[in-house]
Amino acid sequence: MSSQMRWSSKLHVSTLLPVLSVQRNQTAVFGLVAAFAAAALVLGGAFPAGADKNDFSLDFSAAAPGSYDHSVGGGSYDDGTSNVDIVDSLTGADYACDDVVSFLTLVEVDDDAEGSQTLSFQYGFDAQATNGNFVGYTALLGVQMNYGNVGGDGPGGVDAAIDDDGGSAISNLTSSFDPAGSTPFDDPASDELIVTFDLDDLEAGEAVALRIDVRLGCADGSSTGLIQATQQDITTAGQSVPGVRETIPMNNFGPPDTTTTTSTTMPPTTTSTTTTTSTTMPPTTTSTTTTTMPPTTTSTTTTTSTTMPPTTTSTTTTTSTTTTSTTTPDTTTTSLDVSPTSIDTSTLPVTGVDLDVRFSAPIGLSLLLFGILVLSAASLVGQARRLDS
Repeated sequence: MSSQMRWSSKLHVSTLLPVLSVQRNQTAVFGLVAAFAAAALVLGGAFPAGADKNDFSLDFSAAAPGSYDHSVGGGSYDDGTSNVDIVDSLTGADYACDDVVSFLTLVEVDDDAEGSQTLSFQYGFDAQATNGNFVGYTALLGVQMNYGNVGGDGPGGVDAAIDDDGGSAISNLTSSFDPAGSTPFDDPASDELIVTFDLDDLEAGEAVALRIDVRLGCADGSSTGLIQATQQDITTAGQSVPGVRETIPMNNFGPPDTTTTTSTTMPPTTTSTTTTTSTTMPPTTTSTTTTTMPPTTTSTTTTTSTTMPPTTTSTTTTTSTTTTSTTTPDTTTTSLDVSPTSIDTSTLPVTGVDLDVRFSAPIGLSLLLFGILVLSAASLVGQARRLDS
C-alpha cells in the first residue's frame, strides 16, 4: 500500500508539472504586455497626437525703423519686404536712448500638420554691448499677437502676413536678467534679458505674426559694440524645432557725428599793375629880335668898347619817383639879355645898337656868337672907313 501511495504521489506531481509551466509562461507574457502599455501611456503623454517639430517654419526680424513710432513700438510683417517692412540688422543711429525697439516673428504651419499645436519660445536680448559699453535692452515692454489695425497692408490696416482663425494667444510670459540677481548697468551688471512664452492654437496651413517690444537703455552715450537680439530656442511638446536660431544685431549706437570739417582753397591771385608815365613838356617859345643897322659913315677913328654881361645858365632837375606815376618838372628857360653896345668916337656920333634877345639855352648861345660877329664886323667897317678918309 505504501508503494501504491508513493506511485500515486509521483504520478500526481508529474501530471501537474506541465500545467504549472504553462501558467508561468502566461504570467511572463502578461508582464511584457503591461510594460509596453505603460510605456505607451508615458510616450502618449509626452508627445500628444499630431505634435511634430518639422511642422513649422519661422522668421525672426526687426520691424523696419521707419515703419513705426519709436515711442510706442509697432510694425507689420506684411510681405516681408526688406527695409520697408522688416530688416535683418539695425543701425544705432536710427535710435535714441529709451526708444522702443520692435521685433516680429512670422510662424507658418505646414499644410499636413495634424491637430492644434503649441510652441514654446525663448529669446535673449543683450543688456549691454558686446564691447562692455552700458547700452542695451533693459526691459521687456510686451509680447502680443500682431492682430488688429497695426498700419499693415491688409484690409483695415491689419498685418497682411496673418492668415489664421484668430484663435492663437500668448501665455506663460516671463522675463528675467542673466546672471540671476543682476541689474542693467549696475554691479553686478546684467548681460542678457531672457524672455519666454507659449503660443497656442497653431493649425495646419495657418500663418501668424507676433510682436516683441523692448526698451533700449543707455548709461553710456554711445557704443561701437554690437547689441544683439537672438531667437534662441523654440520647442513643441518637448521637441526642438530645427533651424530657428536667428540674431538681429544693432551696431554703432549713438548720435551721428556732427563734426564739420571745412577746407577752404584759395585760388592763386594774379595782380597785374600797369604804370603809365605821362611827361608833359611845356612848349618852348623862342623870341628872336632882328635889328637892322643903318649904314654909318665914319670919318674918324672909332674906338669900340663892348661890355658883355656874364651869362649864367641855371638848370634845375627835380626827379620824383612814385609807384604809379613819374613827373618831370617843367624845363627852365633862361633868358639872355644882351646889353646895348656903345661906340664912342671923338668926331662922329655913333648910333647905339640895342639887342634884346630872349632865347632858350641852345639857341641863345648861337645868337650870342652871331651878335659878337656882327659887332666885330661893324667895328672893322668903321676902321676901314676911317682909313679911307
